[in-house]
Amino acid sequence: MQLNTSNAIETVPYAEALRLHLAKNSSLEEIHFFEGVKLFEDAAVYNTITVFKNEPPSSQHHVARYWHEEAPRWGSHGKANSQSLRQSSYGVDVFRQNLPATRIKDGVRLVPLTDVFYISVGMVLNANEKTNKGAFAMEELITEVSDVIHCAPFAGSKEVDYFGVSKVKYLEYGSGTRVPDQIRRPTFPELYDRPKLMVAEFGGFAYDDGMWDAAGFLKCNHSVVILMPWHGLNNVENKSIANQLGEREPKRAKLEALSVQFDLWYVLAYLNSRQMRQMLDGVTRSAIAGRLQPDDLRQISIPFPDDPALIARVTALAKEAAGIQKQLLPLRRSGWQISNDKVSAPAIIPDGVPTLPLSSACVKWGMQIKNGIAKANGLIREQVRLFAGKREVLIAPSSVSEAAVEWLRRQFSELPNGMTIEEAERQGVLVPMTPQAACDALSKLETAESDILNLVRRITAIREEISTELKVMFEEIQHSPIR
Repeated sequence: MQLNTSNAIETVPYAEALRLHLAKNSSLEEIHFFEGVKLFEDAAVYNTITVFKNEPPSSQHHVARYWHEEAPRWGSHGKANSQSLRQSSYGVDVFRQNLPATRIKDGVRLVPLTDVFYISVGMVLNANEKTNKGAFAMEELITEVSDVIHCAPFAGSKEVDYFGVSKVKYLEYGSGTRVPDQIRRPTFPELYDRPKLMVAEFGGFAYDDGMWDAAGFLKCNHSVVILMPWHGLNNVENKSIANQLGEREPKRAKLEALSVQFDLWYVLAYLNSRQMRQMLDGVTRSAIAGRLQPDDLRQISIPFPDDPALIARVTALAKEAAGIQKQLLPLRRSGWQISNDKVSAPAIIPDGVPTLPLSSACVKWGMQIKNGIAKANGLIREQVRLFAGKREVLIAPSSVSEAAVEWLRRQFSELPNGMTIEEAERQGVLVPMTPQAACDALSKLETAESDILNLVRRITAIREEISTELKVMFEEIQHSPIR
């Protein structure tokens, strides 16, 4: 028999019953994965094909798994890598493309994440559907700059990065505002006003120690998972807390005492490690690659080494990385564009660089403006000429260096959107007085960018150092090779 489904059958919770039934009651012959390959032109999802016999598997029965690079033709598997797994050993995991690649060694103390943290997503910031249906959207509640109403520092999933937050926005919040009174899921205030870990939907783990903004601890929406230490909720009574505790309610005091033993900096280091990422890849239940969900985290345990020096080392590394993120935060706020592999600073003329209005500088440099109505933003440079698309906008003499013209291009990109070169002339926009002054400005800018890029790369290096330190507690899981 052949079963054609969406790739949701591989991991998502609502297909769990089907996976269990097939793994227990059927002899799975082949499972075909088509990640990135569309079998049906009008389908909005990728497909998984399962071939099986309607009979229980023997203890030695193996499943052939195939990864396809293209849609197969009739009677052929086409271009595909394959792997053979014993069905009785892997159970429902035969449907999982990414198998667990690492495990915590026997003998290492480990504690379930759920025994250390209350796990919840943040607020759902849509209008309450029962009382204010359609009255507002989340985007209307958040601003880039704080004011009297938008006074609560906020970070969504896009702002949560490795070891810290890359940006702080501001949420409308408080008495007389729409949040929390008019939103769909307000959660409870104690989830935000104290130290916690924050988990991005697609990546980083950050520690909110209340120091990311002068206004204190961060709020977040449902795109962020919150890990609140149980002791942080001491004396807080809430239906959501009771539901998560379930049968463990009588043991709440023990969970609170246990959570005190775990330094959040150590947990932060572990969560951002390569081993943690590998373990999550082996349990994730989303059909969307790389996406974390609360239930994924509930399957994770924290290894607790018996070496205090190891804990101290990785804790110090996590603090160093968070400190770097705090250094980067005001730069990003001032217009720096910072990613893992590129840094671009706003081209603001450094102190000490002599300037002239643009029209005077054109005379001083010997430049000609060819198209004054061109917008200053988005110009491209070819040697000592600037273009808007294919139209020449500005040309400098050959005696002017490319670096000097590159400074002008970058400075022009900082002008208000829509401003033309003519308007920049009329308004007396200041530029470096001479080509050499422009070169000096660019040199200082590139030096600053290089320094910041080194900090960004240091965060990546710290993740690797932490992973190396933690390696002693883990071992690889060997699977049949994929050929």
